[in-house]
Amino acid sequence: MFDTHVNLHAEQFASEVEDVLARARLAGVTRFVSICDRLDRYPAVKAIASANADIWCSVGVHPHYAKDFWTLEAETLVREAADPKVCAIGETGLDQHYGYSDIFLQERSFVEHIHAARETGLPLVVHTREADDLTGDILEREYKHGAFAILMHCYTGGARLAARALDLDARFSVSGILSFKSAKDV
Repeated sequence: MFDTHVNLHAEQFASEVEDVLARARLAGVTRFVSICDRLDRYPAVKAIASANADIWCSVGVHPHYAKDFWTLEAETLVREAADPKVCAIGETGLDQHYGYSDIFLQERSFVEHIHAARETGLPLVVHTREADDLTGDILEREYKHGAFAILMHCYTGGARLAARALDLDARFSVSGILSFKSAKDV
């Protein structure tokens, strides 16, 4: 089993990363991707991946934190992605559920991540919540400028966004959203 989305760099795991990994391995998880949510946390994410042969990582900025990294450029992501442990760009996308970052800043960040994914050939890890139409529009618009791999990680939409993403040859992961009572369409 491959867990494509772990957040082991989070504060609550600081003292128990090895225990968490041991339990996951006993349960049959053989590979992990440690997801970067903020560039200032990337060193911690990369350190976990570097210390474990069965862990790789991503580099990126979650939409909640777009306001904190509003000057982010694709070149920064591309440079960090040169590390052989980096296997994905993101987690990125649009999230209008909480409103932590202005949608304009999220869109700008999302597009920079797409450019980095296209340039590196690494898959783009997409998080979208309550922003299906705009997410689909951006993915389709950018795909016309050149293909890039897409992993729809977290999304609250139903069949329409899924169909649009499938038309772009996207892959899908199962996230915690699937367990929400309100996620019947997911």
